[in-house]
Amino acid sequence: MTRIGRSRQGGPNVEDAVTQIGDTPSAGPWTYFVDESGNSGDLTRPGASFTFDGQEVFTLAAVGVQAPALLEDLLVRLKAQHRVQAGELKFDSVRKKPRFIADLMSGLADLDARVLCEVVDKRYFIGAHIVSTLVLPPIPGRNVDDPQEHYVRYRFAEYLSGAPTVVFRAFVDACLAPSGPAITAVFDAILAWLDSRHTGEVALALRHATSLGRDEFQDDGPDDPETQSRWLPIPDPSLTGQKLWILPNLSSFTNLYARINLAHSRALAEVVLVHDEQRYYAHVLETNKALAERLSDQSPMRGLVNADWVLDEPAQLVFARSHEQPGVQAADVLAGFLMHYVRNKLFRSSPTPPEMRTAFFALDELGPPPHGSAINFVLAEPSTRRLGLVPRMDPWIQSGAFPRRPR
Repeated sequence: MTRIGRSRQGGPNVEDAVTQIGDTPSAGPWTYFVDESGNSGDLTRPGASFTFDGQEVFTLAAVGVQAPALLEDLLVRLKAQHRVQAGELKFDSVRKKPRFIADLMSGLADLDARVLCEVVDKRYFIGAHIVSTLVLPPIPGRNVDDPQEHYVRYRFAEYLSGAPTVVFRAFVDACLAPSGPAITAVFDAILAWLDSRHTGEVALALRHATSLGRDEFQDDGPDDPETQSRWLPIPDPSLTGQKLWILPNLSSFTNLYARINLAHSRALAEVVLVHDEQRYYAHVLETNKALAERLSDQSPMRGLVNADWVLDEPAQLVFARSHEQPGVQAADVLAGFLMHYVRNKLFRSSPTPPEMRTAFFALDELGPPPHGSAINFVLAEPSTRRLGLVPRMDPWIQSGAFPRRPR
């Protein structure tokens, strides 16, 4: 198992990939250092209270620079300035130093660093999987290239995110122990919830689609294992052969990759992605990165404006121990800060220091052109507003919105 210093494709080790462009402060090819926070593993194991062990939010951060040596110098200066004693810089070592976070944002801006982040509300993410597998499954005749299809999926997932835990629990149970009755129980839980008090336009449309999906599942032969597999997410195998059903780190990484591809106009041949060591999930990330590259011309997301899924020139992906790569430590700080900030705003009642709020908005402004925004939020619009942001849907998906009816 080669988790450190070498890609599974046998590419150069991390030192070859990074230090050759980091020995001097002169600008060179881009290196993106990537780390995550809030990874509780497969979302089909959310804990008894469905709070994912207190990590309701997953975040992924990438810090892109042309001169890694300058980024390392910045971190050394900030650690001395703020008296950070830890040898390896992590968010936990600066979480009580809000000025450190704010100064890091300013320093990254001065370096013209490119910062891209993904933020995922795990409950919303499960709801999106329910919509894409049961409510609007990929059956023949459904045009997945239609922006209206994506717009409807988005609105359904957003509405479903407010469903009671019994709905999500039924879906998780069906994944862990697939059967005709278990999958039918998910449909029935959604319908019972919608029938209780929901009469709005989205609720009625969601109920209609769910009812149709239930009928289609019954017509397919619910007792057939192959039918059951078609109506559930496609699992990834773990290192031990265990099925991994819903991994936010996987979709976050591939979307981040597509956003980096957009920022570099599809020219990624000299771009290196240095991801923090992944003992359990590296092979899944590598496999799905390769799959996205191989099938990029068929991607249903290729119409997106804020990401480019046409991966003509693949970037190199390597994994490294964070204590050996200061750039990964910078990504750890950003991912940890973002996870705690969003979690505290959405799921906690603790006050937010003004410096943290300033740093949050400063982080969002570090995105490279043509993004304009560093952070991609995978959560419901009301949650985005609670963060003090105006929700912005990808223009291609927004183009699929139905015209408003005259009052």
